Amino acid sequence: METNLISLLDSLNVNEVDELLDKNIDCKMDSKTLSRIKALTYQKIGQKSKKQVSGWLRQLAAVSAAACLLLTAGGVSGYAYYKAPVAYLDIDINPSIELGINRWDRIVSAKGYNEDGINVLKAKNVLNKKLQEGVKSIIETADEKGYLEQAEGAAVAITSVTDDTNKAEELTDLSKETIEEYAEEKKLDVEVVTEHVTLSRQEEAKQLGITPGKLNLIQKLQAFDQEIAAEDYKDASVKEIMKAVKALRKEQKANQKEKEKQTEEESGDIEASEEEKGVDAEEDKRAEEVNASEAQVKEEEASEAKKAAQQKGQAEVKRNKASETGSQKNQSAAKKEIKDTVAPLPKQNEKKNENAGSNENSKKSTGKEKIGSSQKNKK
Repeated sequence: METNLISLLDSLNVNEVDELLDKNIDCKMDSKTLSRIKALTYQKIGQKSKKQVSGWLRQLAAVSAAACLLLTAGGVSGYAYYKAPVAYLDIDINPSIELGINRWDRIVSAKGYNEDGINVLKAKNVLNKKLQEGVKSIIETADEKGYLEQAEGAAVAITSVTDDTNKAEELTDLSKETIEEYAEEKKLDVEVVTEHVTLSRQEEAKQLGITPGKLNLIQKLQAFDQEIAAEDYKDASVKEIMKAVKALRKEQKANQKEKEKQTEEESGDIEASEEEKGVDAEEDKRAEEVNASEAQVKEEEASEAKKAAQQKGQAEVKRNKASETGSQKNQSAAKKEIKDTVAPLPKQNEKKNENAGSNENSKKSTGKEKIGSSQKNKK
C-alpha cells in the first residue's frame, strides 16, 4: 500500500487534487492515517532544507487526497473514480497495446493484445504515468526490441476510442507528437497514422482479440475487398495492413481511371456520333435547302417559260391580227385599185345590156307585130 501511495504521490499534482476535491469525494482519515501520510512524505523528500520541506508540506492536501483514493473502501470510492477510464488509446505497430486514460490523462490500465504487446508492457510499467510519458516509454521499448526497424520503414497506428470527439483529438495529437519527436531524435523512418472510433467498436474488437484500432485498419482493407476476413490480418503488422490498403487503393484508382477513360471514349463516340448526326442533319438540311432552291428556280424558270410562251402567243396573235389586218388592208387596197381600174366597165356593160334589152324588146315587138299581122291575114 505504501509503495502505491508513493507512486501516486509522484504522479499527482496540486491541480489534479484540487479537481478531485471539487468532486466532494467523501474521504475521512483518522489521525493514524494522517501520521502515516506525513511519515511517507518525509521519507519521500529525504533530508531537505526547511524551505523544501515546507514546500512539500504545502502539498499535504494532495498527499491526503492520494491516500484517500487508495485507502477508501466501499461504494463508489475516490480510488475507483480515479481509476475509471474515460477513453482508451490503442497503439498498434505489431505489438498491439490498449491504454485506459482517466479524466486527467493518466494511464490507469494497460493491456497487451498479442504476445509482442505483452512483452513491451512487461519491460516498462506505464501505470499512473501521464499519457505522453507512457507513450514515449512504449515507443522506446518497441524500438529497443526492433519493432521500428523495418526495411521499408515502420508504421504506428494511434487510435483514440471514445465518444468525446474533442477528447479523441486531444489524445491522438499528443501521442502523435510524442512519437514523431522520438523518431526524429533517433532518426527513424516512422509513419504515424491517427484514427478515432467510438466505444461501441470496442466490444466487436475484443471478440476478435484485437484492438479497435487494428480492427479499424482491417475494415479499411475490407472496404476495398469484401472477401478479406479479419482473421487473415489479425496477426499482421500495421505496416503490412497499410501496404495492402495502399495497393488496393492504387488498384481501385487505376480501375476508376480506366473506367473513366472508357466512359470518356464512349462519351466521345456518342458525341462523335451525335456530331456526325448533326453533320448529316446539317447536310440533309442543306440538301433540302438546295433542292428547295432548285425547285424554286425550276418553278421560276417554268413560270418564266410559261410567261414567255404566253408573251410569245400574245405576240403571235398580235402578228396574226396584224397580218390579217394587213391582209384586209391589202385586200381593200387591191379592191380599191381594181375598182378604180374596172369601175367604167359596168357602165359599158349596162349600155350593152340596155342595147341588148332594146333589141330584145324590139324583137319581141316585131314578133308580136308579125303574129298580129298573121292573125289579121287569116281573118
